[in-house]
Amino acid sequence: MYHKGLHEIWLNKIPNVGKGTTLAVPMDLAPILETCYELKNPAGRPTSTIILPDSCGHIVVYRHRRNKSLQFSLIGPRSKAIQLNRKNRAHTLIFRFNAVGLSFLTKKSVQELSDLSLPLNEWLPDFYFEPGGADDFQSIQEFILKELRKRLESSLSEFGVKQQLSWRFFQLVKLQQGKIKVKEAAKALGCSERYLRKVILHTTGLSPNYIIRIERMTQSFLLRKKYSNYTWSDIAHMAGFFDHSHMIEDYQALLGRSPGNIFRK
Repeated sequence: MYHKGLHEIWLNKIPNVGKGTTLAVPMDLAPILETCYELKNPAGRPTSTIILPDSCGHIVVYRHRRNKSLQFSLIGPRSKAIQLNRKNRAHTLIFRFNAVGLSFLTKKSVQELSDLSLPLNEWLPDFYFEPGGADDFQSIQEFILKELRKRLESSLSEFGVKQQLSWRFFQLVKLQQGKIKVKEAAKALGCSERYLRKVILHTTGLSPNYIIRIERMTQSFLLRKKYSNYTWSDIAHMAGFFDHSHMIEDYQALLGRSPGNIFRK
């Protein structure tokens, strides 16, 4: 099952866990935060998941089911899929940034975070939370939103040409559903292809070509979910791949699996 909000594939149905709960994202954080999800799995049920390639970074907080420890992590943009089982995560909060969200949290190039998962306070040393109870996730959510708000307010004045260009590029790629070339995007955005590549890599951690490939693959997930009776060749054509072989090649490169292997269930 493809989970659109979390941009991941759940390989097995999870009783009593469902799709998770969507938490409200404050309007003033819309410039950086796309979604916020809460997942509960106190019984420790198997939750085999493919975390898909993604240009959006995440803050993930979870409490370990057995030792009750609390973990805060910053997840950078992902160029490759990874498989994860959350069975030992009794309670999880996932904050998913939008296309340029991570660029607000650091003055460094977001490329430095690509394919990394590290303790949150290692990247943001002043980001520290003292738990107020055994399962005080409401306080944790409020704390993180408060900290993100402070960082957004201090950096909004620095929201410059690069972030604006990146945001427009992402909107264009989504509008075209991944059926666009970098050269065409640069022309539509009024800049050189070389400059566009440099800016996108700096602000998102991934290249423009990679972002287009991810969007095209995402479209194939949505199409497969909507038209489950269609052939893979039909899906490939509708999603903007050259042919079925091209889609298989991209799936293998980005996910390490074929389309049929992922959606066999």
